[in-house]
Amino acid sequence: MAPIRRIKNHFYYKDLEKQKRDASPHHSDNPLTKILFLLPEDALSVLEAFHDFTRKWNDGDTNPDIIVLGADKSAFQDRADFIYLTKKDVDWKGVVQEAKVRGVLEKTYDLLINMDRESRRPLEHLSASVSANIKIGLRETKHKIYDILVETESSDMRKNLWAIDDILTKLQV
Repeated sequence: MAPIRRIKNHFYYKDLEKQKRDASPHHSDNPLTKILFLLPEDALSVLEAFHDFTRKWNDGDTNPDIIVLGADKSAFQDRADFIYLTKKDVDWKGVVQEAKVRGVLEKTYDLLINMDRESRRPLEHLSASVSANIKIGLRETKHKIYDILVETESSDMRKNLWAIDDILTKLQV
């Protein structure tokens, strides 16, 4: 590995550890009203499934916050139902610089679900930075960000989402 890459990785993981927040488990009879999804771009084809999931868990009271990481923002500029990020919105350490995300970072969520199976740094950093009672991921990082890790070989976003639904149902969240 090149020396510059090692230095960048060192500072990235040092910053990630600083951003990581401990979350207390959610023990409440209230529905999960504040849900945040972190999605790779290929999840946009099944976006309605994430809204269905949210309606089930929060009794249809609110829409989820959704952040999507992809390649080209121009096609999605007018969409109000999610925040679209590209690599240009992220600094060299993986920290998101997009102004809309600052509002997300100020909230406390009942549930954060990172549907990224490739551990993309911006979504990993957001997972560590956002305050959430329960954090669920499909792939663990070396910093143990998630409370629940769903190990699945499927690349089908719907199947992975409903696997998470089954786990939350069994845990009686």
